[in-house]
Amino acid sequence: EDHIIKPGYKLTWDQVKSALDDCKSIPDSYWNMNYTGGEPTLWEDQGKSFVDILIETAHAGQFPSYNTNGSWFDDYSRTYEFFFRYIEATTEPLMTFISMDKFHKNYDEIKGRAKSLDNIIRVMNEIPQDRKAQFRTHVIVIITKDPASTLPAPMKAHYGAYGITFGDFPLMRIGKAKKLADQIPEM
Repeated sequence: EDHIIKPGYKLTWDQVKSALDDCKSIPDSYWNMNYTGGEPTLWEDQGKSFVDILIETAHAGQFPSYNTNGSWFDDYSRTYEFFFRYIEATTEPLMTFISMDKFHKNYDEIKGRAKSLDNIIRVMNEIPQDRKAQFRTHVIVIITKDPASTLPAPMKAHYGAYGITFGDFPLMRIGKAKKLADQIPEM
């Protein structure tokens, strides 16, 4: 409702290929292609999955990145397959941005851990040492004016020790956050 593209609209594989071919045709260019959603890791079309889009982006000479809620990575086998398919196809860097916060409730508040991040770390530990720098994971923490709305410091320190970075980002009044505004009076 806040954007020109209607909710639920999904690019086809042919549209993705066409856009990447257009970018590839620009001489001496290097682009960052950031995919967002809904949830991009759920994308499928013509027997292709989202990792195929990332690989095709890398083959087009672009730097792929994406925003996810991390739910795809709650399963270790899928996490392994996702990153190893990418590493077998290209040496281009890949940036993963994961939205993780108290609003999505996509981590264990009591333990201060997230299954998705645990699985990513586990997979990264299996990637050959000379290829580890190819992957970066950054957690985007949606916050309000309340300092307690960020993730717990020990959680950030734990995952930070594995190279995962964190950044706080203010809650914006768009999409579902419009309804959250009623629940968060300081907004």
